[in-house]
Amino acid sequence: MAVTIAISSDVAQPLSQENLPQTITLTGVGTDSGDSGASFNFSWHIIDKPPSSTATLSALVGSSVSLAADLWGSYRIFCIATNLATNESSTSNPLEAPLNSFFDIRVESTNKDLEKPSKSQRNWHPQYWKLVDVVEGLNSTPATFLASGDVEIATAAEIATVAGPTDSTSGNDFLAITTEQLSAVLQNNSANGNLTSAQTNVLRNHVKTAALEKMNEVSITELADVDTTTHTPVANDLLVWNPTATDDSGDNDTGAWVPKSAAELSLGGGGGTSAGNQYQIQIADASNGFAAANWSIDSGDDFIPGTNNAFDIGSTGNAVRDIYCDGNLYLGTSGLSVDSNVLKFQSTNSIPHFSGTPADNQILKYDSSAGGWQLEADVSAAGIDGLTSNGSNQLLIDAAYDLDPASTGVHLGSSSNRYGNVYALDGNFSDDVTIGDVAIIQGNAMFEDFATIQDDGAAGTLLIKAGENGQVSGHIDLTSDEVIVGATTASTAGKLSIVDSSGDKIILSTQTKQGVSHTMLLPPAGGAANSVMYASSVGTNETSLEFATIKQRVIYSTGGLTRTNSVSSFSGSNLSHPVDSQACIYFARNCTGNSIDLKQTHVMVGSMMNASLTMSLVKAANDSAALANTWTQLGSGFTVNNSSGSGGTLGQGQSKQTTSSTIANGEYVGVVITTIPNTGHADSMISVQFELEANVGFA
Repeated sequence: MAVTIAISSDVAQPLSQENLPQTITLTGVGTDSGDSGASFNFSWHIIDKPPSSTATLSALVGSSVSLAADLWGSYRIFCIATNLATNESSTSNPLEAPLNSFFDIRVESTNKDLEKPSKSQRNWHPQYWKLVDVVEGLNSTPATFLASGDVEIATAAEIATVAGPTDSTSGNDFLAITTEQLSAVLQNNSANGNLTSAQTNVLRNHVKTAALEKMNEVSITELADVDTTTHTPVANDLLVWNPTATDDSGDNDTGAWVPKSAAELSLGGGGGTSAGNQYQIQIADASNGFAAANWSIDSGDDFIPGTNNAFDIGSTGNAVRDIYCDGNLYLGTSGLSVDSNVLKFQSTNSIPHFSGTPADNQILKYDSSAGGWQLEADVSAAGIDGLTSNGSNQLLIDAAYDLDPASTGVHLGSSSNRYGNVYALDGNFSDDVTIGDVAIIQGNAMFEDFATIQDDGAAGTLLIKAGENGQVSGHIDLTSDEVIVGATTASTAGKLSIVDSSGDKIILSTQTKQGVSHTMLLPPAGGAANSVMYASSVGTNETSLEFATIKQRVIYSTGGLTRTNSVSSFSGSNLSHPVDSQACIYFARNCTGNSIDLKQTHVMVGSMMNASLTMSLVKAANDSAALANTWTQLGSGFTVNNSSGSGGTLGQGQSKQTTSSTIANGEYVGVVITTIPNTGHADSMISVQFELEANVGFA
């Protein structure tokens, strides 16, 4: 997949200098070749703008940004598009990005319509040709420079600081340089004592820079202090300073640099070629040559022996002092590492460590307050924390890890110090069992005598679970003839609570009245008032029950109506009728004794001459409101259109409206006409049907 971007501007390019400042809005559109419906984030950057310009982007992210160009020149904008789903981006390096990742806001000059290309701008060939055409078309003659006036001899300080006419005594004289003063300026940085410590010998620095640049451009044979006449240089020669040699100019009596070979300098009498393979470390052999060591530094800068398990670092007599390691230290194939000052084996298993000298039978115990492992006292002297014995009623842990009392009558806990929870796979109690709080039994609990649950000041609970710990569904069998749930608190009914922790329906199995065991699945939630329980699905020996509310349809309808010529209008939702007659062509009153819901309204015009009639549904609060035409609009108006398609031609029309509204007991619902295009056209055989829905109640 590849992400590309296209940038557009709301202003045509180039801009005119006389229109500055001018705001331009740029918009980016991203495309992912592997994700046609991708959404993108955009980041914007100014690569270059005219010097002294204060233009900035209105935002650094977003699909669109703005910039106010304020100076003549070019503003180069770079944008990166990133796929929000895959985080893949268009090219983020401006040096590698394609042309469509940039947008150049170009401003032409007022005088010659010239442009200044920005840094890194591409395709500036047309702008350059236009500049050449303008220059070529200029009418000009060679300039003639005529200077006249007084000439003043420049001081050494004026020469060193590159002074001009304005720095002369009169402020208008030309400065002349003498060889004497020039020599003083070039002698040292202080211009031979003519400059203060705060002044810089600018001229001398310029000369030094030019000299160094020239030296970098010339061959060694062009240097004045090298002797290439008596010692012709060859490949791999080295330059050696000889204080008695004479350089190529012949007039330097302070020595010269002389080319010499490595052999002449006794830098190796043996072979100079390397030995071994790539990355292998080279060591000097007996003949000053090279030999391959048994160690390599590979391309990843790893220090690798040439043979596995064959070479040592250090020896018994010469050991390495310290080894600093920021990763794993491998002994064979097992690794040691340190994580938050904890020594770990194979990166996950912590290795206990302690300080001090242990004594016989001591143990290691982790203490978070002390920040690590601590040596504990001798077991035989003080015992292990959390397991004590008074010597007579001691507890034993046998070979099967059973906790056994030494004699009958030993208790677990006491009346004042009790255990929180006891978890057992199976519980076998052969005598009386007294539970003062909560007993949670996840396996089999066998009570061979009787079990008493005492509240001890608070309500006690016997909680029995089946099918725990990821096992198959379990069950609890009550084989007694009768299970009695009773309440001992006055005016409180007994309650059997069946808790379903899985969120599914509760299942009750009936007796075999049908000849086979039949399962009834209770509803997952309670019902509402006047709802009934019904069988939502029936399977083999299984019935699912659900709650539902019974609904009944109530229909009010009439037919054979003829419209009047009076139309109604609305102020907000309140009706206004111009005459005292009833505004509705049909209305009905809710006499059910309960609220009913309007579901659908059907209007049919059997004989229609108008092209269309506009109507509206209305509601009145009571008899008085209906008689006074105090109607309230329901929903929006609707139109009944003539099937003939035009006015004056006999046809029919109908409309079905699904505007819903609750009609309280005693309220009215009706239909009014709000627009009659031509009152001279007769429209008759009008039928109206209101379809409502009511909940069924039980007396």
